[in-house]
Amino acid sequence: MFQHRVEAGDLAAAIAWAESLIRPGDAADEEGDQATLAARAAEMYLAMRGRDDVTAALEAGPCYYEVPFSLRLADPARILRGQIDAVVVPETGPIFVVEFKTGQPQPEHEAQISLYRQALSAAWPGREVAARLFYF
Repeated sequence: MFQHRVEAGDLAAAIAWAESLIRPGDAADEEGDQATLAARAAEMYLAMRGRDDVTAALEAGPCYYEVPFSLRLADPARILRGQIDAVVVPETGPIFVVEFKTGQPQPEHEAQISLYRQALSAAWPGREVAARLFYF
């Protein structure tokens, strides 16, 4: 939803966009109502989109969303694959990982962001990689 950049405050447009992203077979909310799921996703998106710290992070340079990565771990037989919520690549300064989470901080979130930093450091040798978790 951040890539589409629905205008802040436009709940109807955010809901419509969220509904367009739901595919058959996607998990619905507790009641199984995908319309309710889309409305909640739109509300969370608009809440995050309205935060100055999120806006500043995403506007610090060209931003790429849902960035896939592969990282060879210390055990050469293991390759970790995943997808980063957003990567900001300014002309100068650190590359910036942006990760969105619901709920409270958990130890595994820090481990996840560390792996993302490792993957981007391997992709951009010599370039500093910073990261920020945003909770809502």
